[in-house]
Amino acid sequence: MPIYHIISSFFTHNDNRIKGMLNKGLCVLLGALLWAGAPLPAASAEEGSQSIATRTEVGEGEWQAIRLRNLPRGASLRVVLETDGELRVFVVKASEFERLPDAGQPLLAATTGRTLDVALRVPASTDYYLVLDNRQGDKPRQVSVGITGSR
Repeated sequence: MPIYHIISSFFTHNDNRIKGMLNKGLCVLLGALLWAGAPLPAASAEEGSQSIATRTEVGEGEWQAIRLRNLPRGASLRVVLETDGELRVFVVKASEFERLPDAGQPLLAATTGRTLDVALRVPASTDYYLVLDNRQGDKPRQVSVGITGSR
């Protein structure tokens, strides 16, 4: 029986209006299941965890978001990110997503120059977004992202 799914989709946006969000063909669907007490597929790094990884380019003056679906309360989330320059990074609940960059209580709000490796505990069962924000950037950023979820 699945506990939760991590489903990520890329959204690209070049200004502050969420309603004008464009999906520029960068949609990537990556499914992952965590099972209660059951072993996970061999691709899993550790028993009880599931990982996804992707590379993308975040354009100058734009941002992208990866949707993390149905994360359960208490789950651990590790985000490892490498980029070729400064980038703002947020992890927010879906309810806070539309208020970025002024989200009231982001799970993570950081600026990284090259690398970021952070572990978080999910405080409430809901959808979350990992946001890669280059709106203040002066050139496109190449970004590698790894996300590991575990119960």
